[in-house]
Amino acid sequence: MLEVAIERGGGGRSQLDARACPALLTDVQKAGACTQQFACQDGFAAIDTYRARCVSSVRPISQTAAVLELAVRSGASAKVEPLAFAGGSKLDPALLPLIFEDGSGAVLMTCGKRATSVDAYLELRKPCTDGELVLARRFDGPEGPLLRVGRLPHLGDVAFLAAFPTLRVEGEPKARYRAALPAFLSSVDLAAKTAADSKQSTEALRILIAAIEGNIDAVRNSADLETALRAKDDALTPLFAALGEAKKKALHADLSSTKLVPAMLRGKSHELADVDVEGRVRLGAVTQAASVEMVDFLPKAVAAYQAALAGRWKLVEKKKLGKRDTEKLGLAADGEAARCGQAMKGVDAAEKILIACAFGLETCDEAKVVAAVQKAGESRRAAESSWPRSVLALASLPREQRAGAEKAAELAGCREPWW
Repeated sequence: MLEVAIERGGGGRSQLDARACPALLTDVQKAGACTQQFACQDGFAAIDTYRARCVSSVRPISQTAAVLELAVRSGASAKVEPLAFAGGSKLDPALLPLIFEDGSGAVLMTCGKRATSVDAYLELRKPCTDGELVLARRFDGPEGPLLRVGRLPHLGDVAFLAAFPTLRVEGEPKARYRAALPAFLSSVDLAAKTAADSKQSTEALRILIAAIEGNIDAVRNSADLETALRAKDDALTPLFAALGEAKKKALHADLSSTKLVPAMLRGKSHELADVDVEGRVRLGAVTQAASVEMVDFLPKAVAAYQAALAGRWKLVEKKKLGKRDTEKLGLAADGEAARCGQAMKGVDAAEKILIACAFGLETCDEAKVVAAVQKAGESRRAAESSWPRSVLALASLPREQRAGAEKAAELAGCREPWW
């Protein structure tokens, strides 16, 4: 450490800390590990030193340093004013372990404690049903970016995700996927074992659908889960062969073209379409699991499923849809997309209100917050329901119609839930 000696009036010598700014910022980071009010107040000295030595009108504080400062001040229960910072700066993950995915801020405190890793953060949230998360988040204004501190109620992990689906930290999804993988694979193994008895194929499908529904985000987005599920391809082949046979019975020659053709089309790409949560084949049944294209995970199993249905494509050739029929299907797809888009807009709007309230952008009474929380829950459930319906409605269309309908769905704001 570089030291500068200064002489006091009494002839004694003391030493002035002349370390570089990165080292002084590390002191602020260490001070921000405090969880008690008085300990956090002791950290003000580190902030003052860093500001005196490293911040000026020509060298504004960085976003990382501003977040670290707010971690100390918020822990000290001091009044925390919005903090301006250098607009071009980004958050440093080496100093801030819990940065939001979009880089807009970071978690400061989790239910009264500090977490130093994503896994620790999620562990702290699990038992927390009556606490709060303290966050720092960037908001852009006419005079430049500001960091604000928000205190968001945490009434449970699921409830927080429902209200604030965008406030995920970097690495959080992968950590959740990793934690969920053993239980998911255990359920998949149980489904395969159950399907070994041909009389239990319905129960096996129920188990598999429940496993997918409970881990739908991971199924859609986790590369590790995809790899693990691919390893179960052979084990699940008998189950999907049985599913094909069950659909073969349901899609018989007496069905009208308006029922048979769309069901065959959507079942070709979405194998769990027209299967209810109990594992029974029922035309028109929709689950979240049905929105997943299983061929990406289980090519052999899906091949067995398609082989069982091969003869039914001859019926499709005979029972062609008329122009009016395809128009009705198109209108139905547009309607599902509109409902999906409306639900997603509701999710976005409710979260914006809750964030504005929590970070002091708006003055909100309890009634407004409660209404926004309720709206968030309703919109989330609607989005989770409408997304697979929109996906299956699009898959029910003849190929030549699909591209235009998919574009319309995109314009309607219908998108895959990301939570």
